Amino acid sequence: MTDEYCIHQLPRDHPDFYRLMGPTFGSRAVAKALGGPLYDDPGLVWHLAIRGEELAGFAAHELTRGGVQGWLRHAYVYDYHREHGIYDALFRVRLDALREVGAKRVWAVLTPCSLETAERYGFRWLADRGQYKLYGVDL
Repeated sequence: MTDEYCIHQLPRDHPDFYRLMGPTFGSRAVAKALGGPLYDDPGLVWHLAIRGEELAGFAAHELTRGGVQGWLRHAYVYDYHREHGIYDALFRVRLDALREVGAKRVWAVLTPCSLETAERYGFRWLADRGQYKLYGVDL
């Protein structure tokens, strides 16, 4: 990822969270790419890739099952910010965050364009879910 982008972890109660993410929650293009609408559920930890004052991409993770399992959720990079390593950086920062809090296994439901990145980080296919794939990795 180039130096002009920064990834910030922002909880949904941070004063800038909805200023940056608000339009994304209503975006049909984002919902289509993710396979459904985006929600700001209380258990999600958000990572926002920012360039200047502009949202370039985002991703979330969630800790479940008493803190031993994690899920990678809602990852998206806007078209005009692609090819800068943002998706990879968002993938890595979520795995690192889950590892730091003690997750032992991480799951992700992935689109076909995400599979190569997941496999590079040790994720393996577990099952098909329609056009999506369930992948997992032990940390």
